[in-house]
Amino acid sequence: MFWKKRKTQKFPLVFFGFIALGIIISGIILMTILFKHKSDLANKENILVNNIDQTIDQSIDLETKYFSEIEKLLFYNNQDQSIDNIFKNTKNILLSVRVPQEMRDVHLKTFLGVLRLEESQNILDLEEVQKKVNNLLADILVLKTK
Repeated sequence: MFWKKRKTQKFPLVFFGFIALGIIISGIILMTILFKHKSDLANKENILVNNIDQTIDQSIDLETKYFSEIEKLLFYNNQDQSIDNIFKNTKNILLSVRVPQEMRDVHLKTFLGVLRLEESQNILDLEEVQKKVNNLLADILVLKTK
């Protein structure tokens, strides 16, 4: 009996050891996910701030392009010798140009005014059409100085 070693049960020790190891590994994984998520949020905030700055710059660019297109249209309408061409060019430009947010109401009002003039083009001559269309476009350009 002296030479026989006592056999102990190692099962509970191994079982609780694996549970402790699982808790430690899951804690490490959760910590890395949490810190990665925080850095992603910081990156998203930086991207959002940069996007806001870019949209402000783009809106200034958009407004400049919008007014330059209206000025070109005004110039071409003064040189055109056909009522149909005046209406065709004006409608095409007003429909194709990108309009700044704050100018949409005035732009729509101008476009509808051009459509009303086009309906009554039979009773107007070339000079009257040019004058009225240019007055409508000038209403937009007045806002350029504001």
